[in-house]
Parts: sequence; structure tokens; C-alpha cells
Amino acid sequence: MDTVGFLDPVRSAPASSWATRRIGGALSRDAGQARSDFSATLLAIAGHDLRQPLQVITSAHDALAQTLASEEQQEELAQAEHATAQLASMLGQLVEGSAAA
Repeated sequence: MDTVGFLDPVRSAPASSWATRRIGGALSRDAGQARSDFSATLLAIAGHDLRQPLQVITSAHDALAQTLASEEQQEELAQAEHATAQLASMLGQLVEGSAAA
């Protein structure tokens, strides 16, 4: 035992055991899993929230397509529809990828 000046003897702290290290490692894994679960949940919520405006845009494309007269306007709308479809596809892939992870 070590002594510190006029104080009573001070015992050295025991070295950490393997059990303590395993518990610490398990806690680290649990914290990592919790972060991963939170990220997946947040992404699922964001995905749902972003899909609703995409549905509105798609519906607006459908309504607008019936009113356009010029071929130029119809081509521009087709490009917008294609871009919206790509965005919806990327969002779907992102949400699916996070669910699989």
C-alpha cells in the first residue's frame, strides 16, 4: 500500500479486468447501434416527408400536361417529369439503403 503524507494508507486502484473491458466494449457497440438506429429512423421520417411534396409535383405535372398547347412547353414539362422521377428514385434508394444497413 502507498501512503500519502500523514494520511491513512491509500490502496491502488485495481487494474481493469477483462469483464470490465467487455462491458465497455458492449456499451460502445450499443451506443453505435443506437446512433445507427436513430439515423435510420431520421432518414425514414425525412423520406416520408419528402415523398409527399414529390406526389404533389407529380400530380401538378399531370394536370399541367392537359393544358399545355405548344410542343416546346410539353418538352419542358417532360424534362421536369423526368427530373422528378429521378429524384423520387434516388430518395427511394436512399431510404431502402438505410433500412438495409
